[in-house]
This record gives sequence, C-alpha cells and structure tokens, in this order.
Amino acid sequence: MTGMWRMIFRFIVVALVAAGLAWLADRPGTVEIDWLGTTVEMPLIAGLFGLLLVMVVLALAWRLLRGLVAAPGSVSGFFSNRKRRKGEAALSKGIMAVGAGDVASAKRYAQLAARSLPDEPLARLLKAQTAQLRGDRDTAKAIYEEMTHHAETEALGLRGLFNLARQDGEYDTARDLADRAVRINPQLAWASNAMLVIHSARSDWADAARLIETQKRNGQLDARAASRKTAVIETARALEMEDGNPDEALEHALAAHKLSPGLVPAAVVASRLHARRGNVRKAMRVIERTWRESPHRDLAEAYAHVRPGDSAKDRLKRVRSLVSREAGGEEGAIALARASIEAQDWALARSALTPLSSDRPSVAVCSLMAEIEFGEHGDKGKVREWLARGVNAPRDPAWTADGYVSETWLPVSPVTGELDAFTWKRPVEGLSDRREAGAFIDSQITETDDAHADTDAGDAAPPAVIEATADAPAEETERPAPKPDEAPSPIPEAKAAPETPRAAATRPAEPAATTAAAPPPDTGKANQADKTDEATPPPASDDSAMESDADRPAQPHQPDDPGPETGEEDETRTASRWFGSAERK
Repeated sequence: MTGMWRMIFRFIVVALVAAGLAWLADRPGTVEIDWLGTTVEMPLIAGLFGLLLVMVVLALAWRLLRGLVAAPGSVSGFFSNRKRRKGEAALSKGIMAVGAGDVASAKRYAQLAARSLPDEPLARLLKAQTAQLRGDRDTAKAIYEEMTHHAETEALGLRGLFNLARQDGEYDTARDLADRAVRINPQLAWASNAMLVIHSARSDWADAARLIETQKRNGQLDARAASRKTAVIETARALEMEDGNPDEALEHALAAHKLSPGLVPAAVVASRLHARRGNVRKAMRVIERTWRESPHRDLAEAYAHVRPGDSAKDRLKRVRSLVSREAGGEEGAIALARASIEAQDWALARSALTPLSSDRPSVAVCSLMAEIEFGEHGDKGKVREWLARGVNAPRDPAWTADGYVSETWLPVSPVTGELDAFTWKRPVEGLSDRREAGAFIDSQITETDDAHADTDAGDAAPPAVIEATADAPAEETERPAPKPDEAPSPIPEAKAAPETPRAAATRPAEPAATTAAAPPPDTGKANQADKTDEATPPPASDDSAMESDADRPAQPHQPDDPGPETGEEDETRTASRWFGSAERK
C-alpha cells in the first residue's frame, strides 16, 4: 500500500513539471544579461536551465570543499570506528568465553577489548571476571574497587566485591558492601536480599521486618509474599519470648496467625500460649482455622493437649471432632490413629489407617499398625511384618530446608540463612541407605529369634528395642519405664503397660525406625493382662460433650508439659552460609 502511494506521488510530480514546461513553451520570451560591458541575450527556457546548472555546480563545489576540510577527521574516524568494532566483537566473544569457562580465550579477548575500548566499563568487567576465572582474586578485587569510584559503575563494583567477600568468608565486609549498595539504590534486589539474609541469620527481626516493608514498597515482593515473610518473623519473635514474656509472645503469635493463617508454627505457638492462660476455646479456634488450610500432625497434637491433665479418651474425642470438620488427608488419619491408640480404641485406629496401609504406607503408618496389631491381638508375627515393611517404606514428611531436616520448624535455614525456607515435605532418601537398614533389621530379628529359642525354658530376658535408620543402624537400648498416659507398644514389659515406639519410628530426620523384641515369657496371657491393668490407670469418663470440655477450667501447668522448641542454631555454621541464597533472588 505504501509503494502504491509513492508511485502516485511521483506521477503527480512528473505531471506538474511537464505541465510547467509546456506552459513556458507556449509563452516564449527572452532574457538579457548586461554585465561588465557584455550583453548576453537568450531564450527564457535556456536562462532557467543555465541558472539551475550554476546552482548544481556551486553545490558540488561546496561539498567538495567541505570534504577536503574534514578529510583528516574522516580518516581518523574511520580507523577509530574500526577499532571500536573490533573491541565490541572481542567484548562479546570474551563474555561468552567466560560463561563457557574458556580461560585462555577469555584472557585473549579481555586484553583485546581493553586495548580497543580503554574507557568502556564492560571491558573492565570482562577483565575482572577473567581474573576471577584464572583465580587471580587480587586483580579482580582491584578492578572492582576502581569501579566503585565512578558513579555509573559503583553498583557493579560493589556487587563484585560483595561476591568476593562472601566467597572468602569475610561476612562483615560483605554486610557493609550490601548495606552500601542498598543505600545507593534500594531497588537492587541482590543487595536487599543479602541484607535480609544477614538480618535473618542474626535474628535481627526488627531490621528484617523493616527491610521486607521496603521491598514491598519497591515492588520486589508482592503483598502475599511480604505477609508470609512478616508472619514468619512474628512467629520467630513469639518463640523467643514464649518463656520470658508470654504476653508479648502471644501478641506476636496472633499477629503472625492473622497475616498467614496457614502458617502451622504460628498457630501452634498461639494455641499453646492461649492454653497456658486458660483460654481453651480461643486456643481451639486458632488451630481449627489453620487446620482448614494446612492440616498438620503438630496441630492435632496441640489440639489434643489444649487442656493439660485430660484423659486419653478426652483427647481422642477432641481430635475426632477436629478431623470430623476437615479430614486432613494423611495428616488427619495419622493424628486420629495416634489418639485412638493412646485411648486403646483399636477399631477406630485401624479404620483410620486402613486407606493408608494398602498402597506403600509410610514409616509412621507401619509403626502405628504394628502398635495396633500388638495392642489389639498381641500378634508378634504381624508386628514383625509391619516393622519389616517400615524399613523400605517412604519416609515421613519432615521440616526440610536446602536438604537439611529438622525435628522442629525453624524460621531460618541453617544452610543458607534464608527466611521461611522450611517446608513440610518428604525428605530425599537414599536407596543404598535403606538397603543397609533393611539388612540390619533382618539380622537383628534373626538374632533375637535365635536367642529366644535358646532361653525359651528359662526366665524371660528384659525387653530391648532395636532401632535402625537409613543413615546408620542404631545400637540396642533398653526401653525406659512407661508413663501412665502412654499407649501400648509392640514391646511387652514385665511389670508395666507397654508404651508406643512411634517417637523413634516417625522421627523426621530419620527414614525409619524398626523394633524387634524378644517374645514374652510363658507365664500366661491372663497374668500379663493383670500386670498391664495394674500399670495403666483407668481412663476418664467420656460422657461429657465438647462444649463441657471447653467450659471446664484449665488444669495447672504440669511439670512434664513440653516447653517451646525454638531450635537454636549454631551461629558459626549459620554465619558461614549467610549469603548462599542472595544470588538466587
């Protein structure tokens, strides 16, 4: 379409010129020029063409004169442009060589770019990166320091020095460089994230919260991500203040729960603090809200023990009401099964685990099924079967961050120092470790059976627990005396009710825990049952409804009530990983 309009325009111009010439031809005339005693007379058309020719000659002469005057500069500019083109080509090839790890090519192109483009900042950057690739850190550091003296390259030089300081373990220097970069330009993501890692690793929660608010204003974090990180900071504050200042700790925990209702640790801390103050209903409401978004076994445990001193049946009734509102999937089934085992409701426990026990059950499911088989039927064969399945079963979910598995939630990753790095998921497991653990368990079960065959007619040997994990097989340890409220375990005791081994079997940091025990002495099941009944206190009545549970005044805090688990980290190990995640942002 554009070409057609161009042709039309040209046609119009030609038509106008032809029309003008025809008009002049129809109106002939003469032009007379009298100059310096000479008279020249010519037709009008010839005069016009002569004037046009003179103008063209003058224009050509002027252009030639300008070219002669600018000739030296043009020659110099030609060679300068060619040199610059060569420098830009060397710069491009050098950057690609650095990215490919080609030290020789990177060095050659860096030298060529430096000669061709002596004032180009990218040429200095290429030289610094080439020096780093060769291991010449002193040269790289000198180049970056020189870049910090110019406003246009100051941020680039600071980042280079920051990376060198981080790699050399000079964390104070790295912190100062990141802080300087943030003051120059608060929108620098690498500097802002580095400072956030530093504040988080040092537990400077007030500075970390202010920095998150700055990132939110600058558009580096959306509102949802900023609320989540702020909630993690508030939860960390609550954990630190839980023992010394429970009132302020409760405020921080509730603030975290409001910002991120799905944050499990915040709900657990808030519920625990409400329960200590006797606010049972408030503690239950906090957990119920979080359970709808993020079902978790820690929530069910806190919900069951929201009132210290309740019987196992009261705790079961409470957990059952929580699961009835929102099933919670695997987490809800395991929580209900645990509460049922503690209350010795074997049928309910079995029905809760049935959907999970058919297709590749986890370690926790296998351990709980072993407890059910022993507690309900005393079938040691089924117990061994479930424990053997637990050796090769998938690991239970655990709090995991950057490959580090923690028994409790932590606000900061001990590996990288990153805030809100822990997630509830199944840790990565090694196949060879599981095979070694399985072989160890098989050998221990065989040794236990052989030992029992030799001592079957004598007195019963004290029971022992054999634990094995995917990392290394554990040694045999005698089981401690059970507590009155603990549920039965697949290991028979001589004078006390058996206790559950799930604390070892479902430890998050270990893939499996397997128990093998010597068979009970041939003293008769009735005698064993009498001893069990003597050691186990009668369960409390479960006639009261949930509303009466909530209205009942809270019992005083028990000495054995578990305190807060803050999971203090080794500052040396944490400091060595401060800046591991700053470059990922």
